[in-house]
Amino acid sequence: MNQSLRSMKNALRKEMRMLLNQIPLEVIEHESSIVTEKLINSEEYLTSNHISIYISMPKGESSTKQIIKDIFEREKTCYVPRWNNDEMEMVKLFSYKDYLSLPVNRWNIPEPDHNEIRKIADELDLIIMPGLAFDYQGNRLGHGKG
Repeated sequence: MNQSLRSMKNALRKEMRMLLNQIPLEVIEHESSIVTEKLINSEEYLTSNHISIYISMPKGESSTKQIIKDIFEREKTCYVPRWNNDEMEMVKLFSYKDYLSLPVNRWNIPEPDHNEIRKIADELDLIIMPGLAFDYQGNRLGHGKG
């Protein structure tokens, strides 16, 4: 990616973070419940058994907590990201209780401990990935790490 495009994306990320951080928690919770209902009733979700889901940041984005809970209630297999230096791997969660007990990383996001041996995803039916912003064509601007 050329330097000017990278600079433009970084400026847009900064602007979007500022805007998203101004949204009241009650609004995020309400919007998150709408997103969750739409997702868990979608055919893509209902027919998937091996699901990778990004754990939501503490504020400024739709919460994935209820989706993770639903994955386990429906006895699907759940994988979440774990960072290892500059590489990410999707590792298996064992239960909703396992998810609730995860330590938080430097971004204050729950993440499986790096010293634990966990199964790495080798087959996924669905990946649920939040974004910082989307355009009208559905193109995603991420946080710049994944």
